[in-house]
Amino acid sequence: MSIVSTVLFRLLLLGVVACLAPLLIYITRAHILPVVVLEIVGGIIIGPQVLHWVYVDPILRYLSLMGLSYLLFLIWIGSRPGAIERSDHDLCWQ
Repeated sequence: MSIVSTVLFRLLLLGVVACLAPLLIYITRAHILPVVVLEIVGGIIIGPQVLHWVYVDPILRYLSLMGLSYLLFLIWIGSRPGAIERSDHDLCWQ
């Protein structure tokens, strides 16, 4: 396998885990369990701790940093509801 197909296969596995987690929660009606818990468990299973199918390489490290940045941005927006709206002055940075 070439390096590109290996990286794409790893990304595909991560996508499968991310899509299967909410589906399993819905099928089993285990709504008390957050989806992110199942995603973390799936990541541990396919990661270097158990099956060694996926390990951290520069592309996954970059994607994880982008995901963390997006999460922190959403938290910032949630804590400041009017932060993005325009006012008389450009952005309100109080």
